[in-house]
Amino acid sequence: MYSLLLSIIYVAFVSLGLPDSLIGAGWPVMHSDLGVPVSFAGFVTMIIAAGTIVSSLASERVTRRFGAGLVTAVSVGMTAVALVGFSLSDQFWMLCLWAIPFGMGAGAVDAALNNYVALHYAARHMNWLHACWGVGASISPFIMSLRAHLRARLVGRISHRRSHPGGADGRAPVQPAAVGQSPCRRSRGRR
Repeated sequence: MYSLLLSIIYVAFVSLGLPDSLIGAGWPVMHSDLGVPVSFAGFVTMIIAAGTIVSSLASERVTRRFGAGLVTAVSVGMTAVALVGFSLSDQFWMLCLWAIPFGMGAGAVDAALNNYVALHYAARHMNWLHACWGVGASISPFIMSLRAHLRARLVGRISHRRSHPGGADGRAPVQPAAVGQSPCRRSRGRR
């Protein structure tokens, strides 16, 4: 039970680190889609930071009253709902609104789990805990770019099938008269 609970806490800290670097990685695309300047990323991150600070300061009383398990469960739920809200937001004000539960949830789970590990485990586990957070924060931009790449490939295949009907695999059937030269070679000679 000792190792299982510690493993769950480590995984929780990897997941806690995952969204922390996504605003910085995604903002170059997000700001143009939202129609706001690049500098507006600071507003979102400050709201998240304020929520984290408030919930961290209140975590001692909340954890004493409800216990670390319930605080962690509710905080993870708040963070997950906020991330879904981020993904569905198409206006800047919506991002600011979802940043509140995101910061509150992240701060509460961080403080509750840090406190629990400090009280029940050796100091080396606290180091590993924060190393797990670093793993999550480091791999999240890669995960986001991989997701965007796969989505772009999927959208490209769907649009290719819509524009080139005919073949069973979505490709246009090959016609013997068109096999001579590639369009690139023909267009170079006709300039």
